[in-house]
Amino acid sequence: MRGGAARGYLTAAAFVSALQTPIGVHAQQNGQTPSQRNPEPSSDNKPVGQSLAPLPSFLAPWAGFEPVSDAPQTKPEDGNADQTKPGGEQKTWYDRFIFDHITDWLLVIFTAILASKTTGLFRETAGLNESTRKLWEAGEAQRTLSEAIAARQAGEMQRSIAAASKSAEAAVKAAEVAERTLIASNRPWLKVNIRMGDQPLLVTSQQASASVAIFAQNTGNAPALHVSPHAWMLVWRTEPGMDPYTEHERRCKEVRDAAPTFAFTLFPDESFPAVAQSEMWMMGVNLPREALDAGMKAVQPSGLAMLLIGGCVDYGSTSSPGQRHQTQFLYDLRDVTGTLVSINREVTSHERLALRPMTNGYGNSAD
Repeated sequence: MRGGAARGYLTAAAFVSALQTPIGVHAQQNGQTPSQRNPEPSSDNKPVGQSLAPLPSFLAPWAGFEPVSDAPQTKPEDGNADQTKPGGEQKTWYDRFIFDHITDWLLVIFTAILASKTTGLFRETAGLNESTRKLWEAGEAQRTLSEAIAARQAGEMQRSIAAASKSAEAAVKAAEVAERTLIASNRPWLKVNIRMGDQPLLVTSQQASASVAIFAQNTGNAPALHVSPHAWMLVWRTEPGMDPYTEHERRCKEVRDAAPTFAFTLFPDESFPAVAQSEMWMMGVNLPREALDAGMKAVQPSGLAMLLIGGCVDYGSTSSPGQRHQTQFLYDLRDVTGTLVSINREVTSHERLALRPMTNGYGNSAD
């Protein structure tokens, strides 16, 4: 590239030097005299320079000589050699205007070409700037649209996740309900009834005691395993935490947590004590005298107490191994007349006693 550029500069310099060299010099360099190259004009043929129109007066100073006039031309002196061509022929305004200023003309042409190219480059740059601006605007619009689409998709995704979570929760709940339904429909259920036994209510200085008969029937679809009935006597007390409801719940929990005692199996539709070939199965219940006296303080008039009979039947199932089920019961012990039991009477026949369900049904449940 550097050698090509140098050769290009040398060629351009030689061309400009050739244009600036007088025509006579070129002729002498080619072995010709100026007269051989430019013979004297004939009388009927004017020189080429004289056939051109006179140079306008406003261009004469720029061309370097005075305007042409009709006055006879005089031969220039030696001091005006730049006004003549080689061989003594006088230069016309055309020669002076063109050849004497060839460098200026080349500079003008180069400047014009440069100005044209610069103008085109300016237009191209302006067009590029406009294209860049439009591209930036399109990019901004695309970014805004992408952000809007992303936000909408994120919202839709969150709603989908929430809906999927709700569906999953509903599915889990449905599965749990189905499992509980399956277990409930394929497990034992014990229905329990109680009544007073054939022993009277005895009140001594040590305790109050009586007996109750328990009846249980398996109404479920699976055998009841390790069936264990329990019963106890309670009294209404006013001390905090000593009410019969709290005491009843505590005793049922103790039974559930303890190992079953007097356990037997009861198959579907079987009843106890019929499976034991007995018409009645009784359990004794008692209450310490201290608790009985505390219960008498909570009731007026003196000598009466609000006694209760509570208990549960605890059992297991093959459908839920390791889990214990219970049927709980709680009854109000009254005189057959509906009044509270008198503690002043040492012996009260079982025929004068009656068990009544609690008014709010509390204490009677099955799980």
